[in-house]
Amino acid sequence: MNSLFSSLRWRLLCATALWVLASLLVVGTVVWYVFKDQAESQLHSELTVHLNQLSASLEWQKQAEPQLGMSGRLSEPRFEQPLSGWYWQVSVEGAANDEPLLRSDSLWDESLPTLPMVADQQWWSGVDSIDEAPLYVLQQRLQLADEAAPELLLTLAAHENVVQEPMTRFTTLLVVAFGLMALGIIFAAAVQFHAAMSPLQRLVKQLRAIEKGEKSRLEGQFPSEITPLTTAFNNVLGTNAVVLERARAQAGNLAHAMKTPMTVLSNAAEQDNSALGALVREQVGQAQQQLNVHLARARAVAQVKTFGVRTHVPTVIDSIQRVCQRLYADKNLHWQVELHSDDFYFTGEAHDLQEIVGNLFDNACKWAQGKIQVRTRAIKAPKGRLQWELICADDGPGIATEQLNHILGRGVRGDEGTTGSGLGLAIVSDLIAVYEGQLQMQRSALGGLQVRVQLG
Repeated sequence: MNSLFSSLRWRLLCATALWVLASLLVVGTVVWYVFKDQAESQLHSELTVHLNQLSASLEWQKQAEPQLGMSGRLSEPRFEQPLSGWYWQVSVEGAANDEPLLRSDSLWDESLPTLPMVADQQWWSGVDSIDEAPLYVLQQRLQLADEAAPELLLTLAAHENVVQEPMTRFTTLLVVAFGLMALGIIFAAAVQFHAAMSPLQRLVKQLRAIEKGEKSRLEGQFPSEITPLTTAFNNVLGTNAVVLERARAQAGNLAHAMKTPMTVLSNAAEQDNSALGALVREQVGQAQQQLNVHLARARAVAQVKTFGVRTHVPTVIDSIQRVCQRLYADKNLHWQVELHSDDFYFTGEAHDLQEIVGNLFDNACKWAQGKIQVRTRAIKAPKGRLQWELICADDGPGIATEQLNHILGRGVRGDEGTTGSGLGLAIVSDLIAVYEGQLQMQRSALGGLQVRVQLG
């Protein structure tokens, strides 16, 4: 979930979806209330028409017993259908009994409630009716022309379903229409965000290719908003390349400048058998070794900070193995090499990988009694980086556990009786640290030393 919302596209899409849904909800609510108000107003107008018809048809009949009568019927047929939801009645306001003088056939033998009047005409909604269903009620006072006639109270009512049924149909259509509208807008936004983000995805893809060494610069056309960024980045890459070449040239000049005086001192010391000559030879040798180590490390540091450089690993392993087979041909070593792929890369300079693999293989050949195992495998690394692991093991005497970390020290040898400067594994450790890799040493299943190296 965190990775999902870390995406800029998903953040924008979710924000747009929420805004669209909230806006449609507000607009839909307003439209719903407007429609409801219109439906109630229309019902009020219709009941007013029937109220006028009712008041016009009433007359006070002077017979043996004067009574209220009607000269005709109302135009709405539902007033004639029992319990149809459309009702009217005429009663005397303030009468002791609530029995109406006249009522519609739809009321059957029931009566509508008489509500308190504060004006000549009033309108109510949600009034409890005879069947416990809410009613819309329009009520009006009426005084007939005959002075003997009492003041009448005309009441017309309609069942709430008269408004609720069309409201239910309208609500369903409104939800469907607004739902389809929301889906359409969100889909359009998703397409728009995809189109807007595709140049950034292409940029990220090229940056990863540059990091892996597959490309040396950003290529292709980008939108005008991104073009200044890609141009500046390509300029930085070009500047880094120039700085790197300059650093290499300076390192080479320093090595060349130091080589001649070192050679002169070494030759002069060779002719001097005194203690001073031996001391000079020893110190010159150590100075030369330290110079080589630090120059190699400086070159590696400059290289690892530069994008666009990678080395084919199987080629380097094969070439170093063939060199070691020739150098240690007298030991008749058996090599067992298993590579997980024929095409994987080291994101660094070939010379640095040769330095790492060469020192590991040379150390294994030096101590192996007859067998060397070399294996590689792909491993999962943090931040989505592609890494691989090199495992080199021999069947030599091995190293005690307490000496495993000590042997990585510069100038330390596993056996002082053997030839060597003791810088091999130290150089390997320095280079791996520069490339942010890992180095582990332990006893191998063959009985000797096993070195495990993780690089990208």
